[in-house]
Amino acid sequence: MTKGSILPKAAHKPKGLRHASAIVFSRHGIGKTYLLTTFQKCLSIDLEGGTRLMEAAAVEPRTWEELTGVLDALEVDNHDFDTVSIDTADRAWSMLEEAVCRELGVSAIGDAARGKGWAMIKARWSRFVYRVINLAAADGRKILPFFLCHEKLTPMTERRNGTAIETGRSLVSVNLPNTAKLILCSAVDFVFHLYIDEETGKRLLRTEATDTAEFRIEAKGRGAPGCSLPPVIHAHFGALCAEFNRAFNSEGANQNAE
Repeated sequence: MTKGSILPKAAHKPKGLRHASAIVFSRHGIGKTYLLTTFQKCLSIDLEGGTRLMEAAAVEPRTWEELTGVLDALEVDNHDFDTVSIDTADRAWSMLEEAVCRELGVSAIGDAARGKGWAMIKARWSRFVYRVINLAAADGRKILPFFLCHEKLTPMTERRNGTAIETGRSLVSVNLPNTAKLILCSAVDFVFHLYIDEETGKRLLRTEATDTAEFRIEAKGRGAPGCSLPPVIHAHFGALCAEFNRAFNSEGANQNAE
């Protein structure tokens, strides 16, 4: 008996917003946590207590083991959550670091012999990131994942005659150690920078890297020529859905698409 081929017979259409993944990063107090409360049926995995003074569906795991236990529940329990936010990825990384140090009996990751600590934390962080990105409920429903992160400003330099000279500009980026940042930023589809427009006071999302006289601001978005999000969109679930539909021109590309 000939088995059916696992290879596709034709190209698929865009699968919709719920099949995407994103980082939202900003300075403290700009409204990352609040933004996710505007998302449909969102569960906040609140690692910093940011939801305590707002109306939100949230859980507050205190350890790495409790955090992964929440993911277990999202995969096997009966629930109607369509979105999940890791709030924040900064704290999730710290929890993982604490867990690995406890397991190895060391006070710092670098204290483990022969780089074992770094190897363990890198492998576990990668598994965690891709588990969240591919998270699905027990009924097969894909859950839209967001990783919230704090913002970091790093002075930019250029080399002149072998010496690093500050340029007077700063890089605005995700506040994670490079090991964690490279894995997370390369895995997600979008990196959104949340900021408040000085003229209008509105919260906006940058969807692509931006250079100004003072800053280079990190951001990214997947797409193709003529098929990508606009450089700036309003920071609200409805606006993101509308722009996603417009950019990717998929049937049912909103969060409810299967």
